[in-house]
Amino acid sequence: MKKVLINFRADPKLISSFDKTCKVFNLDRTKMITYLIRKHVQENSDKVRAYKTAQEPKILGTSIQDREKFFNYQHQHQYW
Repeated sequence: MKKVLINFRADPKLISSFDKTCKVFNLDRTKMITYLIRKHVQENSDKVRAYKTAQEPKILGTSIQDREKFFNYQHQHQYW
């Protein structure tokens, strides 16, 4: 799997505490951050899926009226 380098700013006290936590778990920063990101993604996957579903465009019906409405078709002439 391809890896991507990320940089971000954080409070030095937070980083110090984070480093102590990593030491207790015998993990380096990268492994711990990767673990935490993966855990966050897994825990929130249902919310993300629901959001994606809500953002999908609604599928119009297949009737002639639905198609005319979709294409903004307006009857110009009466043929009969």
